[in-house]
Amino acid sequence: MPLAAVCVETTSAAMPRPTGEPVPLPCRGHTRAQKAPLADLMSILDALDIRVIATTERRLENCTIAQNTLRALLAEHSAEHVVLVLRTITESEGNARALIEPVIKAVSAVAIAHPEWTGTGLRWIEAFDGLALLELYGAAKRLKKSAAAAGWSYLAGMLVLVLRDAFADQAPQKSTQMEIRQARAEREQAARERKAAARERANGDKIAFGRELIAARAAGRRIDMRIGGQPSNFLNVARTYGDRPSIWRAASWEVLVRLSSPTMSRARRAEIERQIESGQCVSASVLRAAVPGAGRSAVSNPTL
Repeated sequence: MPLAAVCVETTSAAMPRPTGEPVPLPCRGHTRAQKAPLADLMSILDALDIRVIATTERRLENCTIAQNTLRALLAEHSAEHVVLVLRTITESEGNARALIEPVIKAVSAVAIAHPEWTGTGLRWIEAFDGLALLELYGAAKRLKKSAAAAGWSYLAGMLVLVLRDAFADQAPQKSTQMEIRQARAEREQAARERKAAARERANGDKIAFGRELIAARAAGRRIDMRIGGQPSNFLNVARTYGDRPSIWRAASWEVLVRLSSPTMSRARRAEIERQIESGQCVSASVLRAAVPGAGRSAVSNPTL
């Protein structure tokens, strides 16, 4: 099913976290997070009739400049979570112009911390009716002067204080230690799977680019270096592992670069490949001593 279709159907999706687990509000936000592909985000925004605008444009209803924040949320959580956050803001009374980074982060944090609230469906969105999110954020920003914390975190705290009365009948049940450990293990496994999927996608793009370089060299033509890095790294990895998905899907790019280096001995390479294919985690730090110079600097020429 297309991503946009999935998004439209999530009218009352709850976060996939066991009810009752005590979850503190995040304190670091979504900074330096990996970003989902822009095309995936745009399919969600198109389905919800939300437009990305330039920073110089006037922000009207259902317009935003926070695409990087939304891409980070999409990579870290899910399309359903992003849809929930966006619908909460745009469909609640008086908040269609509040699609700014701090408001998005605050609503996301509250939704993550209180899945028992989001699990009520439309009642969750209706609870935001009349809550002037932009005005609340204006008040929250003034609190930044008294402590070193992001303004969105103060807004998230204010929202919890306001919403907890509206959801007093949705108090989470206490979880056992076993349930808490199981929930933590499930979250960690989900995070590992998201990271592996992102790595596989990135490696696939780089190997495809390496094949383009190989074809360009064979044809005696130049090609734009649209991906930063040493051309030799793309060429070596594409030649060595382009037809071995069991290797390039399971290893990091740095590991692939060092394994495919001409200075790596065949015996050592075969040993590491067996480890990767058997499911063992191979760290690039283990290979740095064996191939100290592979993949160190970025390319300086824009074309090859």
